[in-house]
Amino acid sequence: MKNIPKPAIIAIAVVTLVAVVIGAWTLVNRSFSTPEGHDVHVATQDPLHADPELAATSAMTGLMTWQPAQQESPQDAAAAIADRLTGQLEEYATSNAPDPVLPEPWGQWADAGDSVHAVATVADDSGSINNDDQQGIVNVVVDQEVWHPSGNRTPYSRFTADVTVKNVDGQWKAERYEISDTEY
Repeated sequence: MKNIPKPAIIAIAVVTLVAVVIGAWTLVNRSFSTPEGHDVHVATQDPLHADPELAATSAMTGLMTWQPAQQESPQDAAAAIADRLTGQLEEYATSNAPDPVLPEPWGQWADAGDSVHAVATVADDSGSINNDDQQGIVNVVVDQEVWHPSGNRTPYSRFTADVTVKNVDGQWKAERYEISDTEY
């Protein structure tokens, strides 16, 4: 039998060791990892269907976020979220009639390419008042800022509103709102 040179034995040993390590690593990771793309164990539900507070804040954010350079009036913003509205707000959203009175700086915002962004949150002090399982009032705070093309932001408005929400065919929708307090 021929003598195998020492460097060849070392090379064979290293290749064998690498193969064993790779095989063991693959086996361990296959055994303990969760298969990709499977979330059968996670129960999900559309929050707009289940949560009147989220429905109210989502609707108010959509209603109070405007793109004056692309929209004729805030009614266009309402039309974009008409599927989240019912009652008076849905009628307004689907009327196709621009608001007769625009916010005073609307034309300036349009000329400058500004947009108005709103964020609505449930008011800390009151949360929601559910009258029953089908209708309720959610007290929200709406903050609006004017976003300028330069990246700067200017506070525009902050107000509190009582948003009436209604469960329509299993989905919470905003029906109307009433401003109860204006900070600026």
